[in-house]
Amino acid sequence: MNLDIDLTKIVLDSCSKLYSRCMDDSQLLEKLGVELIEFIKPENLKLKLERELGTDFTLDLRRIDYKRDLFEGWASLGTILHIAPSNASGLAFLAALEGLLTGNKNIVKLGSRDDELSAIAFEELFECDSTGLLRQHVSIVKLSSSDPAFKKILSQVDAISVWGGDAAISAIKSEAPAGVRIIPWGHKISFAYVSKKKLSDNEAIALLAEDCVLLEQQACSSPQCLFVEVENFSELCSFSEKFAECLKRESDKVELPQIDIQEQAEITNVIELAKLDSLMGESKVIEAEDKSWRVIAENRSVLSPSPLYRSVWIRPLLRGKIIECLRPWRTYLQTVGLLSSENEMGELLQLFIKAGATRLTTAGKMLDSYTGEPHDGEVALSRFLKRVRAELPGIGRISRLSELQNKITPNSDDNCPEAIMSKEDFQKQKASKEKSQLFFRSGGSSGKPAISSFSYNDYHKQMQAAAEGLYAAGLEPDTDRAMNLFFGGSLYGGFVSFFTILESLRVRQYPMAAYDDLKLVGQFIVDHDVNVLLGMPSYLMQLLEANKEILKESKCLEKVFYGGEHFSKKQQDYLKKEFGISIIRSACYGSVDAGPLGFQCSSCAGSVHHLNVSLHKLEILKLDEDCPVDSEEIGRLVFSTPDREAVSISRYDLGDIGRWVEEDCPCGRKAKRFELLGRKGDIFRSGGTFVNFQILEKLAREEGVVGEIQVKIDNENGEDRVSLQVENKGELDSDSIRKSILNGYKEFKQANIDEGGFQFRVLPVRSSELDRTAGSGKLIRVLDGREFK
Repeated sequence: MNLDIDLTKIVLDSCSKLYSRCMDDSQLLEKLGVELIEFIKPENLKLKLERELGTDFTLDLRRIDYKRDLFEGWASLGTILHIAPSNASGLAFLAALEGLLTGNKNIVKLGSRDDELSAIAFEELFECDSTGLLRQHVSIVKLSSSDPAFKKILSQVDAISVWGGDAAISAIKSEAPAGVRIIPWGHKISFAYVSKKKLSDNEAIALLAEDCVLLEQQACSSPQCLFVEVENFSELCSFSEKFAECLKRESDKVELPQIDIQEQAEITNVIELAKLDSLMGESKVIEAEDKSWRVIAENRSVLSPSPLYRSVWIRPLLRGKIIECLRPWRTYLQTVGLLSSENEMGELLQLFIKAGATRLTTAGKMLDSYTGEPHDGEVALSRFLKRVRAELPGIGRISRLSELQNKITPNSDDNCPEAIMSKEDFQKQKASKEKSQLFFRSGGSSGKPAISSFSYNDYHKQMQAAAEGLYAAGLEPDTDRAMNLFFGGSLYGGFVSFFTILESLRVRQYPMAAYDDLKLVGQFIVDHDVNVLLGMPSYLMQLLEANKEILKESKCLEKVFYGGEHFSKKQQDYLKKEFGISIIRSACYGSVDAGPLGFQCSSCAGSVHHLNVSLHKLEILKLDEDCPVDSEEIGRLVFSTPDREAVSISRYDLGDIGRWVEEDCPCGRKAKRFELLGRKGDIFRSGGTFVNFQILEKLAREEGVVGEIQVKIDNENGEDRVSLQVENKGELDSDSIRKSILNGYKEFKQANIDEGGFQFRVLPVRSSELDRTAGSGKLIRVLDGREFK
């Protein structure tokens, strides 16, 4: 299990580059072929992975039970030998690509008559891989099965994927060492079935004829036989004549390809034998004058291959005989093209499934396919993987084994990194109409509400990562009783998101939201023995203060997980002392636009977070230029989310500032940590100097301020006025707080009254007088009224 290398991502990135090259180079597209290039289209490969292995596929062991230390995951088989037929151009490339997607090394044995398309395609793909790792995972050989070197290869591989008939597959099985997984892709046969109610449906019958002409019945899904629900040979012949007319019309539209002498001999042999049978009144041959098509009506309920090239058996089959007729062919059955009324379709589908068919459709669609569909009753990618389980008592609050690994991220070969994306840039981009399925309100810089778009895949992947982060922070799904107190409504995502997060953890949940009736909420907490609160600090502080007596008496509260706002150490210490709360941690560091960005473990103090590496990449850039900071220097947090579907997030400057935490985390996770140090908006200019809100808040907390704090700036007669509004929770000495701030913040004092730079005052206020955002109720830390004058 290569947890240290994300080979799947390297494959997706390289295929994306090759696809783009082909879209810009018509000669390269013609050389590789449209079908092959459509297969490697990034959207198609991702959809294939999603449908065959799930939206969250990764070669990793992941916790499957948050109440026990149980882990399961996919692991690559190791080395796979792919034996592809010579008559299927490019098939070897596609087969080995599936091996690469699943993290395997691949040996590709090309046939002696192979047209070299697969080898050419691989060289083009390797050129698009800046890491060079794909070339190390693919070996192409062209040798005979009798060659001693081939025998040696068989002894070294973990699996053999072989395409061919029974004899070829049996030969490989007999030579392969015991224990080697054989992945056979054998010959299949398909047919159509026409129920009695559809014998006169000329339009549907014409579609069947179209299926017979398309690809000259060469595909495994092409109909070689038409079974008809009739009582006698006369009815069968009548239907055959009708179908022959349709086959003639369709055949006239498409020129017949050149047929070699052996194939023509097979057709002639079948037709002449059928004509002999017609003398006995048991068959009837209807053939084009130019021999371009033929229909053979035969009064036997049996399935057999046709000689192809528009050669169609038509035979009777009553529905009561379906299973009896088809069961001998059950390992070969593939597609059934069904012509029936809607009310009998369910019964017929069940009969054909029981008989062994693996693909069921309607007339005109037998050769249609879609990305990620099962192949011959198998999910292709899962055959190149094995399922691994582990029970790891004492591993700690780890959700993925890869968290303990040093993950290798391939370096980009882009020498010109993208420009930094601002909030305005993010909001200006056009979201994918197809992928935009879920919408949340995001703060708009112009004052107008902005919308962030997500696909459901985006949302659920992010919520799973956030759930893993909340578990790491200390939530105990087996015993905790959690109340979700985040704000909801008006397209705000907090409440909805944490509902999904708690649901993912299967924890007992009370989805209360930030309800205005604080007394009612407090009583509910006590009555239902809720021990975990999740919400925004400003609301939680109000709630706990309003219910101080009953909550202290009940002693039910044990944990608080917060988000959306800063929660000072002074406030946290106060809650621990007053209410006996033992754990207060960040529920998640994130944003509406980018989703959950970081999480805390038990070793993350203050505002230190682990990066959600399953979702994001993080750069910390200097405050005044777009280059990386030095060591633990404070800088701008710039995030990229490579796999976001609805919108693009590349080098997005959210407006937050922070620093790297260089030392390893005692929890064992290898992803680098960072410390969140506020917002760029927390630093404002007044009186000719820059003022940091966090320093003002820190000094106020040292003077015993426990409630919420907000800075409000306005302009009085051409002079700035900075008001530190402090929530009044009892005795507050405004003058003492003001004096301590001026004494403790020298740069602030120098620009203040002493030099006539601006006015500064401390104002005790009620919580209801503080300004908050409309949707989320989040406290606005710095409100600059000068912008609107």
